[in-house]
Amino acid sequence: MKRGDEVERDAHRAARTHDGELDFGLFGQKPAPLPEAHARNTDPETSHVAAEKASAGVMASQRDVLHALRSHGPMIDEKLVSACAYRGSPASASRIRSARSELVAMGYVKVAGTGTTERGGIANIHEITQKGLDYLREVGGL
Repeated sequence: MKRGDEVERDAHRAARTHDGELDFGLFGQKPAPLPEAHARNTDPETSHVAAEKASAGVMASQRDVLHALRSHGPMIDEKLVSACAYRGSPASASRIRSARSELVAMGYVKVAGTGTTERGGIANIHEITQKGLDYLREVGGL
């Protein structure tokens, strides 16, 4: 069962601003830009080491996605995976798609339309938002 503060935080995460963008801040506060993995206090030391490595990987894969979208422009996930690999990202295709999804939820990336996959399917085209560009500028990525 969730504690009261967790329920409130979850409810607030789902809030949207008047223009339809996700609003993650509580009373105007910005969230930490990128999520981190955590281990419980009761977990063994190996779990804490793994959580530290996972946090670094999550942040790196999200930055890889932002850099690829900034450099190559709007694209579908299929092309995004290729662009990240071209840029030297060690992240798997699945991790790239997850990172892109996390960035959409945080408002750093948005859907810009639809495109066609190599097999003829329809897929969302994603592009970096101003918030994503601002983040890259803050961390020295522009």
